[in-house]
Amino acid sequence: MPTKRTDHTTRRKSPTTRSSAAAGKRTGTPRGRKAPSARPSNNRPVGGRTVGGRSAGAGPAANRPTKSAIPAARRSAPKHSANTIGNIGAGRAQGRTGGNPVTKVLDGIADGLNGVIGSFAGKNPQGGFSTSYQGTQSSIPSFTSQRAGNSDPGELNIEGGAGSDGVLLTRRKVVAGAAALGGVALAGGGISMAIDAFEGSSGTADYISVAEDAITGVDDLKQVKAKNYVITEASYHLPFGTLVFADNDDYACLLVPGDTSSPLNTIKAMSLSSGKTKSLVKKAHGAKDGFEIMDARLGTGGLIWTEANTYESSWRIYTASFDGSSLGKAKKVDEGDSNWLTPSIAANGSRAFWQVSPNTDGDEASSASVVRSASFGSKDYEELITSKRAFATRISCVSEGVVVTPRAESTGTYYQLTLLDAASGQVADTMVLPSNMSPDQASYGRSGFSFGFTDTYNYGGGIANLGTYTPMRKAEAYNYDNLPSWLRYGRTPSADPCWCGDWFCVKSTRGIAGIHFAKKRYFSITVPSDTDDWGEYLVSTGTCKKIVSMAKITPSDNSDPYTLVRVFSTKSGKLGDAFGG
Repeated sequence: MPTKRTDHTTRRKSPTTRSSAAAGKRTGTPRGRKAPSARPSNNRPVGGRTVGGRSAGAGPAANRPTKSAIPAARRSAPKHSANTIGNIGAGRAQGRTGGNPVTKVLDGIADGLNGVIGSFAGKNPQGGFSTSYQGTQSSIPSFTSQRAGNSDPGELNIEGGAGSDGVLLTRRKVVAGAAALGGVALAGGGISMAIDAFEGSSGTADYISVAEDAITGVDDLKQVKAKNYVITEASYHLPFGTLVFADNDDYACLLVPGDTSSPLNTIKAMSLSSGKTKSLVKKAHGAKDGFEIMDARLGTGGLIWTEANTYESSWRIYTASFDGSSLGKAKKVDEGDSNWLTPSIAANGSRAFWQVSPNTDGDEASSASVVRSASFGSKDYEELITSKRAFATRISCVSEGVVVTPRAESTGTYYQLTLLDAASGQVADTMVLPSNMSPDQASYGRSGFSFGFTDTYNYGGGIANLGTYTPMRKAEAYNYDNLPSWLRYGRTPSADPCWCGDWFCVKSTRGIAGIHFAKKRYFSITVPSDTDDWGEYLVSTGTCKKIVSMAKITPSDNSDPYTLVRVFSTKSGKLGDAFGG
């Protein structure tokens, strides 16, 4: 079907940003650049689910934030999702947070973060730490903190998926007056239009159709020995409670718990080839104002991290350049209060990305959600794409850029998986899911988009069941409807999948599995001894040269517990190319 393109002028006369519906319809969404003086506001993505909308005690969910004590003049920036729970945890749409099978895996994370946060000096504000997660790196297992202290911090809402609550307003309000209600953000004379490419003549979206007989399940695959296709490159021991994020092939970002109640966390970089670590941020820049480091991501060109004051329900986002050995000067690019959810974040190449969504119980509840981006070390950011309501998932870093899941501007509820190019910020690929189907995770790789559901639907054809889905063919942008073959890995999605060589790798119930599409073979990596119930967690995302995993090890001989990081490479051997080419 021929595609239609609608181009909009961006604030900086750069190439137009394209947004498209899965069936071939493309609509441009301008990228707005804020005036240097104004600070971007952090609001929660609109889309459909509350990322991190669960209470910390029950898993990575987002609770409603307590009323912020920050002056109204400062309530214009959204919140950032706490790495320990929100960014790592899997976000869910509002109304779908209960009974999630993944919560057992996430409970540990939530408990660990609660324990860490509980070490905040003896204050005991009402409520718990809340996050609003969004799909990508859905539920990262948690590590119980061994710090002293059992007081609960104030509630902090973290940006996640549709239905998430709470976004802080930054000093720079992006959406003004009636324009906000119309899904249009005005800034610096430019116009950033909400995604509306889904609208057809009837106000509905062109979405993918997947036949039930097009699905290849685990039962259709033959298991092979992992030792014949997987090579263990390295194994590293890190302090117990460390959280690991590997969004590139060179360095992993480490969020390391502090030895005392403050700093709550520190940020380090670890070489995946040598295991050597380097301290990047030793304490929050806003420590004197009661802020602590909550989340971080490291790209090949820089670092983005979130600091939050849980007692005031406020957050700040910082970036700094990174050359592999030293960190540049930190710059605060966004901030928010309880009117905005704490954003989820991503780092890719030379740019930082974050999703901002309004708190549905706040003063900005009617505002649109937005994806923002800035060069590392810059005070200015651009708005790349907006969404009606919250995004369905947290922002996900992949080799090609970042994946977001905006909600369509249509009469029904449709979510569009959208790939934004890392360098230009423009839309590079899209796919629309059937009405009311809200993904828990979304990623991108050699086969194009992948997405996962932790629920089962009574409609949707071949993609109605719980599991992780992706086409079993090479990616062809904007071409996902009525494909002849899809993979369904029928285990509860708890992490974003990744591609390593000719293998599509997913987090299984306890271990990591790899699937070869052409030969319909799969391997399962043996889980280390003395791990928790969730076993070994998949840390790598997108298309990568190495598979990075993380496990919480509590030795049975009562020796000191630690975080185990393993690095693997793969080979296809006689199986050949993943797609049989």
